[in-house]
Amino acid sequence: MKAEKLNFNLKLTEMVFMKRIILFVVLSVTVLWSYSQNPIVHAAPMLVDTIAERLVAMAIENAPEIKSAQNLATASKYAYKRQKTEYLDIITIRGNVNEFTINPDKDNFQNLYPRYNFGIVFPLGIFVNLPKQTKAAYYQYQAKEEDANTETKEMRKQVLSLYHDYVMNLKLKDIQTKIVNDYELMNSKYEDKFKSGQLSLEDFTNANMQYYNAITRQAGIERDLGVTKAGLEALIGMNLDQAIFQILSEKSKVGK
Repeated sequence: MKAEKLNFNLKLTEMVFMKRIILFVVLSVTVLWSYSQNPIVHAAPMLVDTIAERLVAMAIENAPEIKSAQNLATASKYAYKRQKTEYLDIITIRGNVNEFTINPDKDNFQNLYPRYNFGIVFPLGIFVNLPKQTKAAYYQYQAKEEDANTETKEMRKQVLSLYHDYVMNLKLKDIQTKIVNDYELMNSKYEDKFKSGQLSLEDFTNANMQYYNAITRQAGIERDLGVTKAGLEALIGMNLDQAIFQILSEKSKVGK
């Protein structure tokens, strides 16, 4: 009877833990599915609105490649504007005045012509080549603008992706920590029963294996959390915890 009762208790305990494991799997799949479907809508809207976009802005400000692309776009813009007025440097206006027109001599050279002349000199190619050069400068400017925008969009995508992974791993870590704590408590009871001879070596080994598997999953989640955090810190150029604290502090000041 005692053995049957013990086996019944073990099976009941295993059923409870199986339910927790199933709950963990379901929650994990739900988080992953929600993120893949619409990361901005489903993954903590408050955090996305107040933190994620601000982290994007920090990363853009800290990215030398984006600054370089923006500087090239600005330089191309000025080059295009200069090209539109290039004709002012090509067209030449010339003129001269006869010195006897300025200081006439009443006795001599009264009829010396021409008294003055003016002229405009411009290459004929100005009507064909200059418009083409202006268009070329414009398209180059547009291309540099697109490069800068592409760099910015790619940075935004990268930051948001890492941030949502970070939020997801935080949730998974919290869930897995509770599972590990439950396994640790149960494993302690199994150990006492094994020492008193109420539990077989096989059952005790299986219980230990489940506990170690839970610890292994916890270590993997913590590793993924650390990787996403390090990736974000590399992009924003500062400690993530300090950045989030700064963002929330700024938000609270605005709210006041």
